Amino acid sequence: MILDDRRAMLVGGAAFVACCFCREAVAREGDQAPRNFDMVAFCCLDCSKCDAYLATIRRDDALRAEVAVRWKMKPEQIECLGCKSAKALFNCTLKECATRRGLQTCAHCPDFQTCKDEQWTRFPTLREAATRMRATLG
Repeated sequence: MILDDRRAMLVGGAAFVACCFCREAVAREGDQAPRNFDMVAFCCLDCSKCDAYLATIRRDDALRAEVAVRWKMKPEQIECLGCKSAKALFNCTLKECATRRGLQTCAHCPDFQTCKDEQWTRFPTLREAATRMRATLG
């Protein structure tokens, strides 16, 4: 399941995924699209539900340590204010593309259906989450 270990997808390549893989971060079917996308990662996961984000804003060192173990990082590295903030934990090809194109999320992209970014292939559940969000945009 994609929610348990976001760090696994970050290891082994230059293209990192910036989205927040945490419990409850993936939008479920039937959810409505948010009205404000500031805390929605470019891949359409909800940064406000990410354990790294929560540990940062709550200054919760226990949660920070738990996330660090899960993601094979040092606790002091777990400092994030959301993927769209200046204090994002990771950069990725999805973020780079959406930022360059001025998009709120990948779901807003007119080329989403034909996008060949490796993150969609490596992590199909990301594409599923973005597809669900795209369907709610109307």
